[in-house]
Amino acid sequence: MASHSSLRGAINEAIKMQLKLTGDHQPCVKVRNEKSQMKLANREVRPVKDIIEPAKTVASKASVQAALNELQARGVDSSPVTDQRGELLGAMSKNEMNRKVGGMGHDPKTELVETHMEKNNPYCFEDQTIAEAAQIMLDANVAEAPVVTREKLVVGTTSLEAIAQEIQLEIGHVLFIEIVGYSKLLITEQNELLSYRERALAEFEIALSDVVRETWQFRSAEMQGKLVRLPTGDGMALVFRNSPEAPAQCALGLSKTLKAHPELSVRMGIHSGPVNEVADVNARPNISGAGINVAQRVMDCGDAGHILVSKRVADDLEQYRQWRSHLHDLGECEVKHGLRVHVVNLYTDELGNPNVPEKLRQAKETRSGNMPKEFLRAR
Repeated sequence: MASHSSLRGAINEAIKMQLKLTGDHQPCVKVRNEKSQMKLANREVRPVKDIIEPAKTVASKASVQAALNELQARGVDSSPVTDQRGELLGAMSKNEMNRKVGGMGHDPKTELVETHMEKNNPYCFEDQTIAEAAQIMLDANVAEAPVVTREKLVVGTTSLEAIAQEIQLEIGHVLFIEIVGYSKLLITEQNELLSYRERALAEFEIALSDVVRETWQFRSAEMQGKLVRLPTGDGMALVFRNSPEAPAQCALGLSKTLKAHPELSVRMGIHSGPVNEVADVNARPNISGAGINVAQRVMDCGDAGHILVSKRVADDLEQYRQWRSHLHDLGECEVKHGLRVHVVNLYTDELGNPNVPEKLRQAKETRSGNMPKEFLRAR
């Protein structure tokens, strides 16, 4: 299951990709059928009131203690606050109430919620689109928000999770792999070069298949139908659908196996993001989406031997102690079309490439060269 931070970021990508908030369209692919196209289009105009849940609110005139007891009974940490008419006045959370009331010596039994509630909480109008509601929550960095009429009467709540289900969001954990060099290649004839490349790619695929089959992540994902392999010409993309650890462990395993193939140099990129089932130009099943696109962009920042991961994946991996010492932040890298991705270098004492990628090193030198000499001396 994707972490909460991954869900937020992936929904953000999905909104842009699937609800067409940007013009970034996939080349040479098509949605599987006309019905799917109609569903995608309907999400652009479908109101958020279609996916709301019943709202449970706290009365503004209730005591803080009574409100805290109510939240405890519901098993929630926060709630919208309304007046007797049901008009949204603000929101309260257990942590903030305990800090403002108990922490400042007030008696929660006599203090009213309206005195200490948060008044600038985000909310959505019921006639706003699903995309607009999602963007409001993403901008406010919240997982859910109340939905109100234009008179601000609360009619329900919505959440990023509900929107993820509505847009049928599926998170793919993508390992993008590319052969970048042939260190022992001394052939100059084009036909022989192509022949060598074909043999090299065949050997690479065999090596890759062997190493991934040795991991329980691969076996488990394949048995559950949660692994897709996509050939890319000079490599492949592996799309895991179960865990962000799976592509990272696979990348380290592949790096270890390829030590026995010094003639092959590869670079790898990892990202978790939304993926879509599509059909290619020949109507064959395929998979596409921002998850794959960003994984390729992350990979493009690296050199031979690098295993680069997006900042989002690094944040998820850092939740597990065993990964923390292997993740090394490199900052932002500029890729195609002037886009920038935040990348982190994954390596151990024996696997991966600890060097700063050439693209990032050159960018740093360029920035330093453009700085005034006075600034450089001051540093």
